[in-house]
Amino acid sequence: MGYYLKCVCGYPFNDALGYEHQSIIVPRVDAEDVDNSLCEDFKAFFRAIANGRRDTWVREIFPEPYPLDVDDADVLNDLVQRHAFSRSKRLLHCPDCGRIHIQLQHEHSLYRSFVREEPGHPNPQSVEPKH
Repeated sequence: MGYYLKCVCGYPFNDALGYEHQSIIVPRVDAEDVDNSLCEDFKAFFRAIANGRRDTWVREIFPEPYPLDVDDADVLNDLVQRHAFSRSKRLLHCPDCGRIHIQLQHEHSLYRSFVREEPGHPNPQSVEPKH
């Protein structure tokens, strides 16, 4: 099974294991751009509906095989995901050793790792790989 990051302790992050220990972050510097472009797409979508061009607009934004028979709420949700994920970075939390891994650049597989520093928490350097 392929993975896109293997923690120093050996835990393999991959989508097949689920998303329980994964989050996305949108850098603050990009958040306003995401918000503005999302609002523009929302307005364009509602204009297309009012002008009877909904399916044409949807197809311009979401090429096949995106279905045209989805309801409007699903289209709006997909727009939110499209805009958020276009600037997002992954944040991974290792369930075995507690490390946090932050993707350095969208769509690149370089991560910076951070070690937990709480008093009384075992040193992650001493954690034996489980995988």
